[in-house]
Amino acid sequence: MPRPLALPLDALALPLRQALPVVARCGAAGLLVDAVGPLAPSELTATGRREVRRLLADHRLELAALACPLRSSLLATADLARRREWLWAACLLAAVLGPRLVTLSLGPLPEPAALTALPFRQAFGELAAYAEKVGVHLALSAGAEPVARLAEFAADWAASVGIALDPGLLLMRQQDPSAAVASAAAALRLVTARDVRLSLLDRPSADVPLGQGDVDWFGLAAALEAAAYQGWVVLRGPSPLDAPAASAAVAFLKRLGI
Repeated sequence: MPRPLALPLDALALPLRQALPVVARCGAAGLLVDAVGPLAPSELTATGRREVRRLLADHRLELAALACPLRSSLLATADLARRREWLWAACLLAAVLGPRLVTLSLGPLPEPAALTALPFRQAFGELAAYAEKVGVHLALSAGAEPVARLAEFAADWAASVGIALDPGLLLMRQQDPSAAVASAAAALRLVTARDVRLSLLDRPSADVPLGQGDVDWFGLAAALEAAAYQGWVVLRGPSPLDAPAASAAVAFLKRLGI
């Protein structure tokens, strides 16, 4: 059964107001946005938040998720208080704007016996508890860790904590995307549709249009069906993603039933 498709605002390289008609015309149902810049919680007033919801409704679109791109560890001492405030505010913004899903990458998880393990779990536990309080799910981006280990970590928290999978990134990290879907099935909250051409001796890894890389899309489609995943699929491709490329990617996924 086809899942709702979304485009990432940053890949379109357009302001929100100009991006929405492009998303609607290419056949997607929603948009993923980063909680930075004009869409940072501190920048969006109550009036601005109402305007975002109105614009989405006018184009019959939804927000798939609000992304919080962390550039350092959750416990990095530099700007720790500001990072904590931003994450809390992003959870509340996601509740107000409607996606009720916040994605973030925690980076490498500390080993259970490591000195940083307990402070890390305490810091994440506070965030997870607040997200649950305001009715928001957290989706942890897989890549740095084996997906099975990240799934174990997510399972230690409330059902409001899950996993976001990017098959292209997993492939570059030598993980099997279809196997990752199977191991994270119960916790899967978001899937990124991204294709990559893996590196060879004479070329580096690179993003390519969907269907032109090394991701096994038929296997991934079967894995998503077996996992009974019905959540959002967010398209990624070589940036910037223009309207023809976005339309082609949407058509490709719809043909596969993803």
